[in-house]
Amino acid sequence: MNIKNYPRVSKKEYLQKVIEPLNTKLEDIKNKNITIQEGEVAWDNLIFKTKSKKIEIYSTNAKEDGLTPIPIYENKRNEKIRLISTHPRNSIFTQHFLDVDGISKAYINKKLANKYLINQGDKVVLKSENGEIIVEIIINEDILDNIVHMYTGWWHKHGNPNFLTNDISSEMGGQVAYNETFIDIVKKC
Repeated sequence: MNIKNYPRVSKKEYLQKVIEPLNTKLEDIKNKNITIQEGEVAWDNLIFKTKSKKIEIYSTNAKEDGLTPIPIYENKRNEKIRLISTHPRNSIFTQHFLDVDGISKAYINKKLANKYLINQGDKVVLKSENGEIIVEIIINEDILDNIVHMYTGWWHKHGNPNFLTNDISSEMGGQVAYNETFIDIVKKC
């Protein structure tokens, strides 16, 4: 980032450098709503960040990494439910819910809730091949079908979604990929 004396710099200096590519000021972020998206539709000009500037279905980067250069849909577990965990909007750290009482929250849509006869606030068991946790269900229509969404940051005492996921690396780039797995839902009696 070309910050002199990094990491021994003020938070303000660090933040100003981080937001530099956004062409905005720290005061603007502090005092008003901003967006970094140029328009309402991503790539509305149909120019993509690829070598050809077009959609590239065939990926030479994937091929060079020893992967299939063409995407292949794999329905490994028909009708299984996919758990996806993301960072909460107001936290980038996994310790976010340390001081929260109770158990972790999981979000599903009404269709999935009806399929399992689950109501708002019900406690259920989420199980994977790696383990199980007890969660409280929150019904949210923003969640897609056959998806359970949880935020990271829950501790072992709450029911941490990391106990359900595999310890794997991403296919490309070798990054950690602990954020999703297939699960079963078991309603508690």
